[in-house]
Amino acid sequence: MTNIMENIRKLNLTVLPSTVEKALRGQPPKGGWEQAKGSHEAVSYFGKDAKLAEIVTHIKTLTNDDKDPWKGRLNLPLQETTANKLRSAVAHLVAKAEELETEQKFLARELTDMRKKARYHAFKALYGSTGLGEQTEQQMNPDETIPLPTEASKFPWDNSKTQTQTCGAGARTPNTKGEALATDFVCICVADGLALQQACPATAATAIEQFTGNSYQAKAHTAYQALIGDCSAAINSNEIHKGPASTSTALCELYTNAGRGAIYITGAPQQGGLVSKRRHYLGAYAIDTGNAATCNSGDASPFGTASKGVCIDYDDVLYKKDGIPWVVEGKEAEAAAQGIPVLFRTVEQIVSAAAAIESKLENLLLIGYLSNLAIATGKTKQGSKKQAAEDQHKCKTAKKQNSRGMCGCRLRL
Repeated sequence: MTNIMENIRKLNLTVLPSTVEKALRGQPPKGGWEQAKGSHEAVSYFGKDAKLAEIVTHIKTLTNDDKDPWKGRLNLPLQETTANKLRSAVAHLVAKAEELETEQKFLARELTDMRKKARYHAFKALYGSTGLGEQTEQQMNPDETIPLPTEASKFPWDNSKTQTQTCGAGARTPNTKGEALATDFVCICVADGLALQQACPATAATAIEQFTGNSYQAKAHTAYQALIGDCSAAINSNEIHKGPASTSTALCELYTNAGRGAIYITGAPQQGGLVSKRRHYLGAYAIDTGNAATCNSGDASPFGTASKGVCIDYDDVLYKKDGIPWVVEGKEAEAAAQGIPVLFRTVEQIVSAAAAIESKLENLLLIGYLSNLAIATGKTKQGSKKQAAEDQHKCKTAKKQNSRGMCGCRLRL
């Protein structure tokens, strides 16, 4: 849009009144064109807010620069009579283009704000308040992908909590289950009782540590980096849902998998083993006859021991008014993204309309030039006919006066 409007403004200068053009080609006021006063010819014509220095540059480009493609195509500079005829029509088209420019700028700002909002909520859904830090919605750069946390201190995991304390039963607290998608991603791939390998891709397993001792935030951060690095190999990008509705699709699949990771150890479990709250579990958990399922990874064999498991217990957040925090943020991101395609198409239509005006202006200037050329050609032909008639009269007179005739007259004897 910027280039289109620059071209339109340049085309508008081709029909300037000669007095205004002369003033702009003269010496600038003391202090530069920005200091030109209201009485100046150019200020009177363009208005006090006009960027006269930029206009002067455009004028010189249009008429003095042999490299400018318009000079030959539009036969610049135009004759003053042509410019006078076209000025009103050109001004009308330029005014329409400027209206489109104002609308496009407004919608472009709205589009940017929409994209910032979507990115902000997506960022918060992924890394929570810990990863987001002090960044606000307006500080988001919508043209950048959300970066991986480069420091363990910015990863959403409580440094004092094990996998079971972070992901198992218990009330909602900062940097634990449900607060950030990255946290929950790690929850189903690490364990307290061993350096788990079965629940994550083999290439990432070497980075997985046992969640015991201390430095849990650093361990979670290392595990996350390894898991994310393996995603591109495990999942083809073409298999990932894209577009504003992709979040809802992914959430539906997530909720569908809740409770489906049961591992039955011995026999058919009784009701005690099939506790209803297992519907709140995401991940793998072991159950057997009479032993209730839990999300507790504190065992060297969490998938083969009753009442153990590597999973997330969403019991205390799933049915609360606010729901799972990162899910809420994800839906906010999706809601913000829903309007982006429609608004983007509207902006595209405005840009296309402005481009059409640019084309109309060029055609108008060409028609004006060709019209004058036709008139000039007609006058030349009329002049030739008149001259031929005068010559014939002279020759007839010469024959009467002199048998040899005048120079250029053919005698017929």
